[in-house]
Amino acid sequence: MNKHLLLMTGITMLSFVSGCVSFDAREARQNQTDEFIQELKQKEASLLAKPLTLDICIATAMTNNYEVRLAALDTELGQVARNLSFSAFLPQVTMAAGYTAYNKDPVTSSKSFEHGSVDVALPIIAPTSWYLFDAVKHNVEAAKLAESYVRQAITLDITSRYFEVLIQEQLVVAIEAQLHAAKVENDRIDGLFKEGFVREWERNQAAAMLSERSYALEEARNQLRITKAKFLEAMGLNPLSEFSLDKNVVLAQMPSGSIEELVIKALEQHPELAIADRQVVIKENEVRQAFCEFIPVVSLFTSFSFTGNEVGNPPSSNLAYGFDAAWSVFKGFYNTANYKRSKLERKRSEYEREKTFLSIITRVVAAEAAVREAHNSCELAKSQLAVAKAKSEDYAARAGEGLIKYSDSLDARAELYAAEVANVRASFAEQIAIENLRYVMGENSEKINNTLE
Repeated sequence: MNKHLLLMTGITMLSFVSGCVSFDAREARQNQTDEFIQELKQKEASLLAKPLTLDICIATAMTNNYEVRLAALDTELGQVARNLSFSAFLPQVTMAAGYTAYNKDPVTSSKSFEHGSVDVALPIIAPTSWYLFDAVKHNVEAAKLAESYVRQAITLDITSRYFEVLIQEQLVVAIEAQLHAAKVENDRIDGLFKEGFVREWERNQAAAMLSERSYALEEARNQLRITKAKFLEAMGLNPLSEFSLDKNVVLAQMPSGSIEELVIKALEQHPELAIADRQVVIKENEVRQAFCEFIPVVSLFTSFSFTGNEVGNPPSSNLAYGFDAAWSVFKGFYNTANYKRSKLERKRSEYEREKTFLSIITRVVAAEAAVREAHNSCELAKSQLAVAKAKSEDYAARAGEGLIKYSDSLDARAELYAAEVANVRASFAEQIAIENLRYVMGENSEKINNTLE
């Protein structure tokens, strides 16, 4: 008795001590941060050593982006669920064994008994399981389509961010050139002011333009840092890392065809509509599952059991087999209500599919119009830049000859600066609009999947 007591006391104390391990939250967070940063550095070691192409950026995002990872996990979970549902069609085997000790059995004078059993059951009529398995299969397909759609969204996001970085880089270069020109102009007008050729407010205007360009450059550089940090985050990399982009980008081509042809193509290949189709099939299977609650479930079974004792008598055994049927006759109107609910959800899925159908058409129309608008804006920005450049050069020459005020020349130069910035933005806006059109059309889903397999 004392030995047992000591043993139990020792086990209790050991459990208590093991459960009281000290935990330093700050140290744990620091270790986690260090491990995470080290992991990021390993990813970036060779990747960021050379200029990044758009394809490399997209491939990196497909590997590291957490939205892609989560979508891939959903697909794997769907496959596991399919395996779980398939287990309902396989034999169910149960084994049991035991040993029972008595102080004294009054009948056999035995103090111990051995017993065991093996039970096997196989459902042969279980329609609920059939439709459940079919629904799960479609869930897996829907998860795959959803993963493909996520990859398309990430492709669009990375492409847009890639062009945004290029835009900001070009803006910094353009504003740096503008700042240099503003310094030269300010120095020139300051000299003319000292000689009495320009008024004080004209000199102040030149100085104000210089300050404005200086602030604009600082703002552009800050925006470039933010844009690059968000771009790295989207790729699953350290936002503080330095990198450069390959500026030789292969520009996307506008999808060919009329707006009607683009809409038809989108309806044929868009993953969102394919997912909606799967959801309708899934809900139809749920209707059938609910109806099957009114049908008996029939299973085959076999069972083998044995019992023995220490007296020396041979163990007794028994083999049974047959079939059984289970039929839920009444569950408080649950089956009826569940059947009605499943039919309503099927109807809801049909409405959702129709809604998706119309939504895709609207998005394609809007995206195609946005491409044409971006193209027109790009052409307009080019023409306005040419006009502003010619005007600035002309005004500068005429101001030098005393034919116009220097303030007019400064105004023309300000117009030139604005036109240069607008042209930089418009030059990439068309590409982003084209990529968005391809996205809302559901293009490249197969291409994306194939390149990643």
